[in-house]
Amino acid sequence: ASNNKYFKNALSMYHASFSVSDHNAGFTLLIIALEALLSLSTYAKPETCETCNQKKYAITATISQNVSLILLDKDDTILTRIKKLYEVRSKFVHNGIEIAKQDEQELQEYVRKVLLMYWCISMYKSTQEHKKIIAELQSADYKDNLMYKTFLTGLDNTSFEEKHTKMLQDIFFQ
Repeated sequence: ASNNKYFKNALSMYHASFSVSDHNAGFTLLIIALEALLSLSTYAKPETCETCNQKKYAITATISQNVSLILLDKDDTILTRIKKLYEVRSKFVHNGIEIAKQDEQELQEYVRKVLLMYWCISMYKSTQEHKKIIAELQSADYKDNLMYKTFLTGLDNTSFEEKHTKMLQDIFFQ
């Protein structure tokens, strides 16, 4: 982690989210963890608006798409949930709404899996370079890599039997 500032920052925010007693602050730190690791500005040059000359980061779309990619979201369920959770964050920051504890817990699980998959990619590719790790997860081969699928299945909070079935399906119906 010390050689990859993006992973280090994301891991730090994830850890800090468990250290605060206010779940609203914890939730916000979890969103920041995703932004620290997956926002466009960490791995690519954003487009510039022709009208106002401002950089276009499309933060909600970028974060939700990257989380969806990393977690091998086949039916856009995770993509939709991350967009909704990001909307909750925006309503908290801009309108002062209370964040539900279950939203924080759901986001914790997504961030945990993202961090572990990111680490898995870095180990498999033998690199700590952020841009190379992001390029791997955005590659066409990522979603078909059986090792990644198996690792991700292992991260699920399901029974051994359910994991075993999923792994066999990934092997035989690839």
